[in-house]
Amino acid sequence: MGYNIKKLIDIFKQEDGYVEKKKNCPTTYLYEKVGKYAGADNWTKYWKDLYDIGLTNYQGSYYCIATLFWGMVKAYGLDVAQKLCLQKFMINCQVTYDLFKKAGQVYSTPNVGDIIIFWNGKRFHHAEFVVYVKGDVVKTFGANTTAVTSVTVYNGGGCRFNKIYSLKSLKSAGHKFLRPKYGEQFEEKWIQINDSWKYQLSDGSFATNTWKQINNIWYYFDENSHMVTGWLYKDSQWYYLSDSGAMKKSWKFLDNKWVYFNENGSLRKGWLQDGSTWYYLTEGDGTMACGLKQINRMWYYFKDNGEMLSDTWYQVNDHWYYFSSTGAAYINQWKQSGTNFYYLGSDGAMATDCYIKDKLSKIYYYVDKDGTWDGEMITAVPENSIILE
Repeated sequence: MGYNIKKLIDIFKQEDGYVEKKKNCPTTYLYEKVGKYAGADNWTKYWKDLYDIGLTNYQGSYYCIATLFWGMVKAYGLDVAQKLCLQKFMINCQVTYDLFKKAGQVYSTPNVGDIIIFWNGKRFHHAEFVVYVKGDVVKTFGANTTAVTSVTVYNGGGCRFNKIYSLKSLKSAGHKFLRPKYGEQFEEKWIQINDSWKYQLSDGSFATNTWKQINNIWYYFDENSHMVTGWLYKDSQWYYLSDSGAMKKSWKFLDNKWVYFNENGSLRKGWLQDGSTWYYLTEGDGTMACGLKQINRMWYYFKDNGEMLSDTWYQVNDHWYYFSSTGAAYINQWKQSGTNFYYLGSDGAMATDCYIKDKLSKIYYYVDKDGTWDGEMITAVPENSIILE
């Protein structure tokens, strides 16, 4: 059994910049990172949280090592934190050193996850958590430290991630490293089992029933921890994972049709502006629209490449249409083109060889076989003629 050190580091990282509060700070403000109650009286949310879970030996004078214990409780639960720290409540640096010394868990060279315990010449008096080790560089998370932010240093101090030390200087000062028994730590990596790919996490488990971003690419792993390929229906959305498992974005030609996937990988439906061009992805299966299509009672035309037509006449199946600047075809209205007038009917098609009845009066206009109005108007009902109203 292993306890994931990275999980603990991520918790401490979120505490960077937290400042201790003035005495008797109201609980509402105790959880603010800074706020108007920032002070030097060692009142912190860490003491409050530990007190709330029943650790009655609460006190607020020092909180450096207690904050590390708080993080372990957050990451693994109280029972595990007590097991890792060899005591009911990690509160005293010297006592903690003595317990780890007796257990044979004190070292002169650090590992990530160690508790660095600081020697002042007489006793061990301060503790921080090792988050990075490389060569002579050691980085830590520290609480009850004056290095709070790069902007302001508060009298009472607070939390800082990362603090940087020289390993050589730490050793020469007599500081030591306490090593909790986290168990085996695992490197995140791909593992192939038969014909299936799985992804092992740093705690040794596998990504399961979840999305996972790996090297800036999103993958999905099913209930058996298998990497998914092909179509995936999740949270009322469709996604497509390539043969490599990578989530697709943008345009994709699938099943003999063009579809589009949003930035979050979900199948796009409805209108899409790509650059300066408008497209329409059908509401049913997201297929890119081509040809003449009615959308919300308006008619539009999309070329074979999906591009919507606008500001133009266009002939479809021997009928002429005029598509406006929005792409919507003119319907039940006149259109002037040059010196000529044409009428577009209820289906958007240009009227030919018929009479057009004025909507407000008993006047009829005749358009010839080319759709052009000849300029004449009659008031009598035309006999034996097609009339559009």
